[in-house]
Amino acid sequence: MRFFIHTLCLLLAVNLFAVEPQQVVVVANENDPDSLAIAAYYMSKRKIPEANLIKIACSKEERLKGEEFIEQIFNPLREKLVEKKWLNAVLSNDYDSAGRRKMVPMGHSIGYLVLCRLPYQVDGYSEATLRGLPSDTQGAMANSQASVDSELNYLAVVDTPLAGPAKNPLFKQKTPDYMQLNSMVKVARLDGPSVAAVKRLIDSALIGEANGLRGRGYIDKGGPHAQGEKWMDEAMAQIKQLDFPVSLDENKPRFQWTHQLDAPAIYFGWWTHPPDGPFEDPEYRMPPGAIAIHISSFSGQALRRPSARWTGAFVERGVAATVGNVYEPYLQLTHQPHLFMEALADGMQTGDAAYYSMQVSSWMGMFLGDPLYRPFKVGLAKQLERLDPTDELAQYVVMREAEKIRKAEGDDAAFAYLRRQFHYAPGLSIAYEIALGWQKRDESEKAIAQLEFVSQMTSFTPENAGLAFQISELLITLGERKMAYPIMRALAEGASVRGEKLAFLPQAIPLANQYGDRVLATKWQEELAAERQKIKEEAERRKAAREAANKK
Repeated sequence: MRFFIHTLCLLLAVNLFAVEPQQVVVVANENDPDSLAIAAYYMSKRKIPEANLIKIACSKEERLKGEEFIEQIFNPLREKLVEKKWLNAVLSNDYDSAGRRKMVPMGHSIGYLVLCRLPYQVDGYSEATLRGLPSDTQGAMANSQASVDSELNYLAVVDTPLAGPAKNPLFKQKTPDYMQLNSMVKVARLDGPSVAAVKRLIDSALIGEANGLRGRGYIDKGGPHAQGEKWMDEAMAQIKQLDFPVSLDENKPRFQWTHQLDAPAIYFGWWTHPPDGPFEDPEYRMPPGAIAIHISSFSGQALRRPSARWTGAFVERGVAATVGNVYEPYLQLTHQPHLFMEALADGMQTGDAAYYSMQVSSWMGMFLGDPLYRPFKVGLAKQLERLDPTDELAQYVVMREAEKIRKAEGDDAAFAYLRRQFHYAPGLSIAYEIALGWQKRDESEKAIAQLEFVSQMTSFTPENAGLAFQISELLITLGERKMAYPIMRALAEGASVRGEKLAFLPQAIPLANQYGDRVLATKWQEELAAERQKIKEEAERRKAAREAANKK
């Protein structure tokens, strides 16, 4: 009885307040040194008690058959959670027809269950197993493939079906009650292309929480369904309500190298499979604390490859929190970005925001990141107090305050504030914003003067490449082709991946010819021709492979 009351008190604490580190259970694969290293790093950084670590011995593969998942992960984990009194239950010696160990459940005290580099795909159950636990779902919804994470939502309950999605009791629940919290275990994952990348993810969340979210918002529309476009519109409205400057791309291709994509603190997009634009570059880095979702079928597959799918790519590039789908979830059953954003803006932790924003569990989705992370723990006022002119991200704090001023006092007041603050928070982004303001006021000479320092820069990071391109384009518009050329030359010389070369070389070549750099122009022309030839040959190989497959 005492344990039940203790469990109830813990659940009420989870309900009314943020989950604390002592309520987090960390799960590691004792067969995988990388899994153990990630668990140790996370527990040390968040000061999670050592007693909260659970080790199981399972496969190091990314994908398991359903029966393997139950044998290697579900049953051992259920048993250890009962043993350590995280699950208030009495275990039975019997098993259901799927092989899951039975128990009499009476609640749990798990704030979050954090999986460290465990397998993440359940590749369906055999027909014999499925016949033992029939499901009411039909057609495509009768699929028994799922994410490991979502299947573990039901560690604390029994007799759940194996096929089809289940209703998520935490969907759109900001203050879930005792029964809703008891009906599932919230699961998060720390995983990605490498141990170093996962450590970056953990550090990103901690830095973002300590300093507050700093950067810009980006919304990438152009998907195939009206519902998804509506979600993106609503997410953009919420980001703007928080006074972040926001860039919107409504075209079918994603943000490209020629677009501004600096400091994406919040990124929501859809509907491509492999990452493209600047996200193609493994060296591209997102700012600390960044939140990113790209809605895509199979976005969470190939999680341990740095550029194959969006979820793994985001982890590689320094995101603090993201989500993914390990199979085809169908749009309405994936995480909804506008709800994710709504929950975060209300102060919820990212782990809770993930569950608030998805209708179903026991399906295809998973959340990656430190679930304790709160992006808006430090507000704008505190960020302004801490403004450090040596910090490149300080400019985004000033730009956010300028957006706030624009709403209250108008564009002229916001523009004056930006100009006053430039010397306290200098940077490419704020300089570009000021130059646009001068252009709008027909003050071309002042706009050019504002950007003069950019033409003296000899290189640009992948994050700033698109912004630098936009600055060079603005200078050309203002009649300063000669000042624009050094910027374009630096972009062309620094282009290391195909997308960069295809974006920047065609713009740099005529400028190089105009200003006497004919040797460079010839070199770039040859590089461009070589890349275009490679694209042609790759297309021909794909066509030949398709034709051969059709003949078979």
